[in-house]
Amino acid sequence: MFGLKVNSPKAVIALMNFTPVSEQTFNELLDKCSVDERESILKYKQPLDQLRSLLAVIQIKYCWKKYFNVERELSIKKDKYGKPKVDQWIGDISISHSAEWIFTGISSEGKIGVDIESLNPFPFLEGTEELFLSEKELSFFRTIRNVEESKRYLLTLWTLKEAYLKEVGIGLTQLNLTSLSFNYNGKSKSKYFTYDGANGISILRTFDIDRATQASVSTSSIISPFIHYYRHDQKRVISAFIHSK
Repeated sequence: MFGLKVNSPKAVIALMNFTPVSEQTFNELLDKCSVDERESILKYKQPLDQLRSLLAVIQIKYCWKKYFNVERELSIKKDKYGKPKVDQWIGDISISHSAEWIFTGISSEGKIGVDIESLNPFPFLEGTEELFLSEKELSFFRTIRNVEESKRYLLTLWTLKEAYLKEVGIGLTQLNLTSLSFNYNGKSKSKYFTYDGANGISILRTFDIDRATQASVSTSSIISPFIHYYRHDQKRVISAFIHSK
């Protein structure tokens, strides 16, 4: 395992609002990625999804150099569940993108998972809430009368659970989401949650990115006190990546 040149544990959560780039810029950025990264990016059929995936990889690499001061180049691969990873490293990374947002997480130790979802379009069909809400969550959901509030409630709990699954490194088929339950009523001021699972204690936090977007992060308890949050400018991140060695 190789370590990070930091004096204490650290995790970086980064958000970026993206806009389309020219085909020339896309290809230039893609050429600077590793073979594994290019294959993962080009598996997406839609050009916008390819761009989202590419920018997520670039943002991870940007955070790696800027905030962790690591000289070694980072090469991202995926495990059998599709979770991004870096070989021979004790830390962890996580990637999510939705609509015009890129959301990434990187930690020097412990595990991390991030997820971001947009209300436009609304990702759930009527009745699917029974597939991922616990009995307690479902009971509260059925008391919500405001349509927008009900959508936000579902989106928040979905991102929390997705972030947790990404942190522990398992797929949707490996855990019944209804067994995950968070004490969230949609109006509480606290956006922090604790979950004591089979892999130990996880600390979760959820964010209102804008009126239509929700994001959540889940980390091992060892790294949760050391999280730093950043919002990046796409042009600056792309420029730094293009001019990197």
